[in-house]
Amino acid sequence: MFCLKCGRALPPGAERCPACGESADTAEYCGGFWGLTEHGAPAPQQPMPDERLIAQRDALRAQIAKRERRERRLLGVIIALSILLILSAAMTLWLLLRPAPEPETRRSEPTEEAAPADETALPGVFSNGSGANP
Repeated sequence: MFCLKCGRALPPGAERCPACGESADTAEYCGGFWGLTEHGAPAPQQPMPDERLIAQRDALRAQIAKRERRERRLLGVIIALSILLILSAAMTLWLLLRPAPEPETRRSEPTEEAAPADETALPGVFSNGSGANP
Protein backbone atom coordinates (compact mmCIF):
# COMPACT_ATOMS: atom_id res chain seq x y z
CA MET A 1 0.00 0.00 0.00
CA PHE A 2 1.01 3.58 -0.58
CA CYS A 3 0.31 6.78 1.30
CA LEU A 4 -2.19 9.00 -0.51
CA LYS A 5 -0.53 12.17 0.77
CA CYS A 6 3.15 11.61 -0.05
CA GLY A 7 3.05 8.49 -2.25
CA ARG A 8 5.60 6.49 -0.27
CA ALA A 9 5.22 2.77 0.32
CA LEU A 10 3.79 1.87 3.70
CA PRO A 11 5.25 -1.00 5.68
CA PRO A 12 2.83 -3.90 6.31
CA GLY A 13 0.59 -3.30 9.33
CA ALA A 14 1.47 0.40 9.67
CA GLU A 15 -1.21 2.64 11.15
CA ARG A 16 0.45 5.89 9.96
CA CYS A 17 2.82 6.84 7.15
CA PRO A 18 6.37 7.01 8.56
CA ALA A 19 7.22 9.94 6.26
CA CYS A 20 4.30 12.36 6.54
CA GLY A 21 2.19 10.97 9.39
CA GLU A 22 -0.98 10.49 7.32
CA SER A 23 -3.33 7.82 8.63
CA ALA A 24 -2.87 4.43 6.98
CA ASP A 25 -6.68 3.96 6.98
CA THR A 26 -6.91 6.39 4.07
CA ALA A 27 -4.21 4.51 2.18
CA GLU A 28 -5.44 2.48 -0.69
CA TYR A 29 -4.51 -0.86 -2.12
CA CYS A 30 -5.07 -1.12 -5.79
CA GLY A 31 -4.62 -4.86 -6.11
CA GLY A 32 -1.38 -4.54 -8.03
CA PHE A 33 -2.71 -2.25 -10.73
CA TRP A 34 -0.94 1.09 -10.56
CA GLY A 35 -3.10 4.12 -11.01
CA LEU A 36 -6.45 2.64 -9.98
CA THR A 37 -8.12 4.00 -6.90
CA GLU A 38 -11.10 2.79 -4.95
CA HIS A 39 -13.18 5.49 -6.59
CA GLY A 40 -12.22 4.31 -10.06
CA ALA A 41 -10.43 7.56 -10.96
CA PRO A 42 -6.91 7.16 -12.33
CA ALA A 43 -4.33 8.53 -9.96
CA PRO A 44 -0.62 7.75 -10.30
CA GLN A 45 0.87 6.16 -7.23
CA GLN A 46 4.60 6.64 -7.36
CA PRO A 47 6.76 6.60 -4.28
CA MET A 48 8.23 10.00 -3.58
CA PRO A 49 12.01 10.08 -3.27
CA ASP A 50 13.26 11.14 0.10
CA GLU A 51 15.52 14.13 0.67
CA ARG A 52 18.68 12.05 0.93
CA LEU A 53 18.17 10.61 -2.55
CA ILE A 54 17.34 14.05 -3.91
CA ALA A 55 20.55 15.46 -2.41
CA GLN A 56 22.60 12.59 -3.87
CA ARG A 57 21.01 13.08 -7.29
CA ASP A 58 21.69 16.81 -7.21
CA ALA A 59 25.31 16.25 -6.12
CA LEU A 60 25.80 13.73 -8.92
CA ARG A 61 24.32 16.12 -11.47
CA ALA A 62 26.64 18.87 -10.22
CA GLN A 63 29.66 16.56 -10.56
CA ILE A 64 28.64 15.62 -14.09
CA ALA A 65 28.17 19.27 -15.07
CA LYS A 66 31.57 20.17 -13.58
CA ARG A 67 33.25 17.30 -15.47
CA GLU A 68 31.56 18.37 -18.72
CA ARG A 69 32.76 21.98 -18.25
CA ARG A 70 36.30 20.74 -17.58
CA GLU A 71 36.20 18.51 -20.67
CA ARG A 72 34.93 21.38 -22.84
CA ARG A 73 37.71 23.64 -21.53
CA LEU A 74 40.32 20.95 -22.20
CA LEU A 75 38.94 20.41 -25.70
CA GLY A 76 39.24 24.15 -26.36
CA VAL A 77 42.88 24.14 -25.25
CA ILE A 78 43.63 21.10 -27.43
CA ILE A 79 42.02 22.75 -30.45
CA ALA A 80 43.94 26.01 -29.87
CA LEU A 81 47.25 24.15 -29.55
CA SER A 82 46.50 22.13 -32.69
CA ILE A 83 45.81 25.29 -34.67
CA LEU A 84 49.01 26.86 -33.35
CA LEU A 85 51.01 23.76 -34.31
CA ILE A 86 49.52 23.70 -37.82
CA LEU A 87 50.25 27.40 -38.33
CA SER A 88 53.85 27.05 -37.13
CA ALA A 89 54.39 24.03 -39.41
CA ALA A 90 52.96 25.94 -42.37
CA MET A 91 55.18 28.94 -41.62
CA THR A 92 58.24 26.70 -41.34
CA LEU A 93 57.46 25.02 -44.66
CA TRP A 94 56.90 28.37 -46.31
CA LEU A 95 60.26 29.63 -45.05
CA LEU A 96 62.07 26.48 -46.16
CA LEU A 97 60.46 26.12 -49.59
CA ARG A 98 60.34 29.71 -50.78
CA PRO A 99 62.92 30.70 -53.39
CA ALA A 100 66.07 32.19 -52.01
CA PRO A 101 66.26 35.95 -52.40
CA GLU A 102 68.78 37.18 -54.91
CA PRO A 103 71.72 38.87 -53.27
CA GLU A 104 71.80 42.58 -53.75
CA THR A 105 74.75 43.61 -55.87
CA ARG A 106 75.67 47.13 -56.61
CA ARG A 107 76.28 47.58 -60.25
CA SER A 108 78.10 50.66 -61.19
CA GLU A 109 76.31 52.24 -64.01
CA PRO A 110 78.40 54.12 -66.47
CA THR A 111 78.39 57.78 -65.92
CA GLU A 112 78.57 60.38 -68.60
CA GLU A 113 81.92 61.53 -67.27
CA ALA A 114 83.58 58.23 -68.19
CA ALA A 115 86.64 58.41 -70.42
CA PRO A 116 86.04 57.74 -74.09
CA ALA A 117 86.79 54.24 -75.26
CA ASP A 118 90.23 53.68 -76.76
CA GLU A 119 89.86 53.14 -80.44
CA THR A 120 93.05 51.09 -80.60
CA ALA A 121 91.70 48.44 -78.29
CA LEU A 122 90.40 45.29 -79.80
CA PRO A 123 86.70 44.73 -79.59
CA GLY A 124 85.79 42.76 -76.49
CA VAL A 125 89.01 43.64 -74.70
CA PHE A 126 88.77 46.08 -71.87
CA SER A 127 90.89 49.12 -71.79
CA ASN A 128 91.85 51.16 -68.76
CA GLY A 129 91.95 54.33 -70.75
CA SER A 130 95.74 54.58 -70.91
CA GLY A 131 96.01 52.78 -74.18
CA ALA A 132 97.59 49.69 -72.64
CA ASN A 133 95.61 46.50 -72.23
CA PRO A 134 95.80 44.92 -68.85
